Amino acid sequence: MDAVEGSTSLASLNDFSGCKGLLAGSLESLDLSGRDLGHQELVVAVARLLPRSAATLTSLDLRSNNMGPDGAVSIAPALTALTALQTFRIESNNIGPEGADIIAPALASLTALVVLRLDENDLGDDGATAVSASLARLQKLRDLDLSKNAIGNEGGMAVAREATKLPVLRALILRWKESTNPISPTTQAAICNMLPRISAGNLLL
Repeated sequence: MDAVEGSTSLASLNDFSGCKGLLAGSLESLDLSGRDLGHQELVVAVARLLPRSAATLTSLDLRSNNMGPDGAVSIAPALTALTALQTFRIESNNIGPEGADIIAPALASLTALVVLRLDENDLGDDGATAVSASLARLQKLRDLDLSKNAIGNEGGMAVAREATKLPVLRALILRWKESTNPISPTTQAAICNMLPRISAGNLLL
C-alpha cells in the first residue's frame, strides 16, 4: 500500500462514486462536484490518484468545492497527465487570478478538451488573461464558459484574440450579470467582429 492509499484523506473518499475506479486507474468519468474538497489533504489525495486514469478519463467535474488558490496549486500537476480529458468543470471554486496563473499552464496539456467551465471563480482581467494564454493549444475546444468572473475589457479582448485561433469553438460566455457588465459596448462590438462564426446566442458578453 502506498502513501496515498494509506492516507486518512483516502478514507474520506470511500463515499464518493468512482472511488474504486480512481484507485484502480480505470475511470472514464469522475464527478466530485459539491464534495467540499477544499484545499487541504483531501484534494491532494485526489490529485495524486488522477494520473492513474490518464489514459481513460474523459470527464472530470470538480465544481463547487471551495478549492481556492491553494486547491488550484494541488490539482494543477495532475491535470498535465490527463491528455484524454474532454470535459473539465472547475467552476465555483474561488480560485481567483492567483489560481488561474497556476491552472493555466496545465490547461495547455489538455489537447483533447471539448468543454471547459471556469465560471464563478473571481478571475477578473488578470485571471482571464492567464487562461487565454493556453487556449490556442486547445484546438478541439467547442464550449468555453468564463462567465461571472468580473472580466472587463482587457480580459475579454485577451480571451477573444486567442479564441480566434480555435477552429471549432461554438460557444463563448464572458457575461458577468444581466444587469451589469464590465465589458464596454465598444469592446463587446469588437469581440463580436473578431468571432463572426459564433452565433449571437452562443456569444454571451
